[in-house]
Amino acid sequence: TVQSYVKVSNLPPFVSVELLEMAFSQFGEIEMSQVVCDEKGNPKGYGYVLFAKKKSAEECVNACNNGTFLLTRLPMAVNVQQVPTEDDFDNVYEESIKKTKEYFRDREVPPRFAIPQTFDHELALRWKALDDIEKKCLERQSI
Repeated sequence: TVQSYVKVSNLPPFVSVELLEMAFSQFGEIEMSQVVCDEKGNPKGYGYVLFAKKKSAEECVNACNNGTFLLTRLPMAVNVQQVPTEDDFDNVYEESIKKTKEYFRDREVPPRFAIPQTFDHELALRWKALDDIEKKCLERQSI
C-alpha cells in the first residue's frame, strides 16, 4: 500500500537502489527501493523505499528522525517521511554510477547511525537543520 512507502531525502550523490535497499532493510522486509534521477541519469538527491509492512515503515521513520542515519562516508543525515510516491521517474542503479575516486572514498564506510556527540553526528544534525530551513522557505513561497 502507499502507506508503506517512505521518502528518503538528502541522499549523498553515490547512493544507488542497491545501497538504499541494503541500508533500510534493517527496518524490515523491502518490496522495492528507488533512487530518483533526472532525464540524464543524474540522481536528484531523494528516493523511496517500499516496506512490506506499514509497521516497518513507521519504525524506519521514527528511528531516522530521532537519530542521524548516514548512508555513506559523508556525514549527510538522510531525512525520512511517510508519503505517497511519484509514479513517473527513472532509477539510479549501481551499474549506472560512475566509479570515480570520490565514489570509492564515499562508499568505504557503510550505512550507519552516527554516534551521538561525534563529529559526524554534529555535522549530520546541521545538514538536517538546513533541510528543515529549506522546507520552511519552500512552504512560505507556496503561500
